[in-house]
Amino acid sequence: MPTQETVQRAIAEIRKRRANYEYFFDQLNDPSWIIPLKQASPPFFAEPPDIERVGEYIRVPVWPESRYLARMASRSPQDVQRVLLDLPRTENARVHEDIVEAACGMPADLAAPLASGEARWLRDSGTRLLIGDPYGKLLSHLAEGGQVGIALELASALLSFAPDSDSSIRHGDRAVPAKLSPFEYQELLTAPLAALACADGSATLQLITTLLSEVIELERTSGSEPNDLSEIWRPAVEDHEQNLDTTIREYLVSAVRDVAESLGRAGAEQLAMVLDHLTAQQWRIFDRIALHLARVLVDVDVNHSERLARSKARFDQYQHEYVLLLQQTFRRFSPVAAEEILSWIEAGPSVEYLDISGSDDEEPTGQAAAQRRIQLWRRNRLAAIAADLPPRWRAEYDQLVQRWGNPDHPEFPHFYASRFVGSRSPSSAEDLRPLSDDDLVSFLRDWAPIESGFDAPTRTGLADAFSEALRADPQRIPRLAIKMKGLAPVYVRSLFSAARHAAEREVAISWKPLLELAEWVLSQPDVEVEANAVRSWEHGETGWRWTKSEILSVMEYALREGKAEAGETCQPAIWRIISTLLQDDEPLSDTGAEEADSSVDSSETGSPLNKSINTVRGKALHAVFNYAFWRLRRADLCTLPVGATSYQCFQRFPEVQRALEDRLNPEMEHSAAIRSVYGQWFPQIVLLDNNWASLWKDRIFSSQPASGLGGVAWETYLVMNRVYSSVFDMLEPQYEWSAQNIALLPRRRVISGGTTAVSALGVHLVTLFLWGRLGDDPAQSLVGRFIAGADPDSRRDVLSATGSMLESTSGTVPQQAVRRLIALWHHWTRALRSSSGSPNRFAELAPFGTWFSSGVFEESWSLTELKYVLRWAHAVDDISDVMDRLTKVSDTHIQDAIEVVDAFIDAYRDHWEISHVREHIKVVLRRALSDVRLAYNASRVVNKLGVLGYRDFRDLVPSA
Repeated sequence: MPTQETVQRAIAEIRKRRANYEYFFDQLNDPSWIIPLKQASPPFFAEPPDIERVGEYIRVPVWPESRYLARMASRSPQDVQRVLLDLPRTENARVHEDIVEAACGMPADLAAPLASGEARWLRDSGTRLLIGDPYGKLLSHLAEGGQVGIALELASALLSFAPDSDSSIRHGDRAVPAKLSPFEYQELLTAPLAALACADGSATLQLITTLLSEVIELERTSGSEPNDLSEIWRPAVEDHEQNLDTTIREYLVSAVRDVAESLGRAGAEQLAMVLDHLTAQQWRIFDRIALHLARVLVDVDVNHSERLARSKARFDQYQHEYVLLLQQTFRRFSPVAAEEILSWIEAGPSVEYLDISGSDDEEPTGQAAAQRRIQLWRRNRLAAIAADLPPRWRAEYDQLVQRWGNPDHPEFPHFYASRFVGSRSPSSAEDLRPLSDDDLVSFLRDWAPIESGFDAPTRTGLADAFSEALRADPQRIPRLAIKMKGLAPVYVRSLFSAARHAAEREVAISWKPLLELAEWVLSQPDVEVEANAVRSWEHGETGWRWTKSEILSVMEYALREGKAEAGETCQPAIWRIISTLLQDDEPLSDTGAEEADSSVDSSETGSPLNKSINTVRGKALHAVFNYAFWRLRRADLCTLPVGATSYQCFQRFPEVQRALEDRLNPEMEHSAAIRSVYGQWFPQIVLLDNNWASLWKDRIFSSQPASGLGGVAWETYLVMNRVYSSVFDMLEPQYEWSAQNIALLPRRRVISGGTTAVSALGVHLVTLFLWGRLGDDPAQSLVGRFIAGADPDSRRDVLSATGSMLESTSGTVPQQAVRRLIALWHHWTRALRSSSGSPNRFAELAPFGTWFSSGVFEESWSLTELKYVLRWAHAVDDISDVMDRLTKVSDTHIQDAIEVVDAFIDAYRDHWEISHVREHIKVVLRRALSDVRLAYNASRVVNKLGVLGYRDFRDLVPSA
């Protein structure tokens, strides 16, 4: 026992700092301190911390005092019990976890009052528990220690449902208001429930029966019939692969089954009591559990099996458990009982059954159909007892089987089987590899599906296996290409797919045979078979469109620099293929105004650019540009002359020029997808031939690129490209018109990565301004017009993109660019201050956090602007990076840094971000507290944090 002086000295130290307090209780392992601490003034163990709400979240703090008591329970159980019984009510689940742990460490009789208090708290609060495992240990401890009544009380509180509770667990299509997750619920229904059942099986069965009834009632749709539909959600009472669900309802079924079976094994009298209890319940699942018990416990008393089986209602319902009961026990029935069941089979199905089973539109109708259904019904009923039938009945059953076949799974009224759906091959890739080239081609040519159905082998499946075999031996691809002419499209496409796979991996390929096969493909008529004439999943694609698309994908690698690149001798064939596919009718030329109108809102996947890379003609136009650069490489023309900005190569490659001009002819091409390709590739067009680009730019974009095909190209150009000085020289009129007419540009359409044309235009203009291409005064430049005309979301995107650019800049940013950025920022903030509207309009300034963390700007200026943003925008982006930099500059700018922390706390007082950067804040506070001039302000910040619940900061203040 510590002396009074020791206790008082310890208490004085404890109350100096939070750190001292936590350390003391974490390290204390002497139970003799419990009473002195309890009797201190003010006493310990009297004020458990409440849960802390932060916006939509809650924080559940640990209480060092209750953790100490939990450790001491086994060493001084009576003292710990008295202290815990005196605790005031708290909703802190961590404190309750410590109470439960303490109760598990003391004798069951001392734990019982604590467990009773926990049960009351669980029922009253409806709190969602953090974990359920400690309560399971307490249940077992109480049951094994003879405190059965309290254990049942606690189990009921833990496992019950509270319809009015806000705490719900998703269960099926509805939410069950449970205090535990399904997994935690299952854990309580295993070992803890088994211990409780050993102590009092009848009371335990009554408890879980009631719980199962409650959850079924909660699951029922309002106004539905009193049917639990258990055959659907629990096909078998026993553990079975047909039982697919793992939810609270299913766990309770298993618990009722196991506890009932354990009770029933005690003898015939006990089994009768259990069966009576189950069959008296409202829901069908309980009757099914009773049938299950009568079967598995038939050796306890066979009379129960016969009694339950002699129920016409159960016979008509044809439940899984009833069928199994007959299979196992029919041979042991009395002659009277057996004859009664056979007479029901003799009488045939009910009229209602015939009406329901004959409702399928695909079934034949009439007397013959009704007779067929009767015979199938009789066959299925007899199947359950086929091994024990009298001779006459056995002969009838054999005749029915001979006519209709053996029944599938007669023990289940409804059997759920998974089936393979997809492309299955008659031979695997491993089977195909050893075949010679001729044998492999012959097999592809001659094989035909002979089965039908989703799980039957298909040509598509065989094509996939063929492609897989070629991927393992890519040198075989050119040899086979020579022999593939005349084969079905699906196989030809698979060969090109294997070729693309090889080229992707830089495997050198002989291109001539592949190009010859591609030209043969292009000579074939592309006539698709009607959908109702042949199923594509059985026979593979019937036309050549997919093959053409795959050919273009292969062309991309043939034209790409690398080991798989095609040689110059392939040029004529490559161009013939590309130019032919440029005439393909996909995408349709008459796509309509909606595709051509760039103001239409659409998803990224439906954008013209996305369509261009997923259609034959679109991919072919992309290939034209790859072809042009391939020709430059093959002719050793890739090095620009000194001072040149363009290759001026279209005179050298007139086929490229003609192809591009043809696709800009409005009489030939109306597709927005095709026009978007010009927008994406325009910087490369300038590089290839800037004279041609200058001549055709207004045709590509139009002089006022707001809508139509020109608007599609302009939008694509802005979003998909960074700005180039030489391209700006050519497109300056389009930039000027767009900056003056931002309201006419599409604001909603997303092309790539969530970027809009408006925000992309802003990024281009800011970049040009930093280069000095738009002057030094943002107010008089195109970027100033953008700020005045753009929407807040787009402006925020531009500030964010600029910050990302600064962060990614390697080396030092030129001072002229830094000065322009500062001038741009001040113009931006002045424009916001002078504009009317909601105070929320300053929210677009939050990306300045990235500007600050980049380290590009002088510290005093960036700290001042950061304080401004926090006080007006109430947020900054990239908080962690901001705080990292703040801690670095606080060494030399501590006064500004503590003011930033103060502003940050005001901005984020109701959010979790303070906790996320608390260590950064502590660094700044320590430095400020060590400066006599700033200690007062720093202490005020610490107090502000304490009011918000961040009490650990008080340890930084010596006098706290």
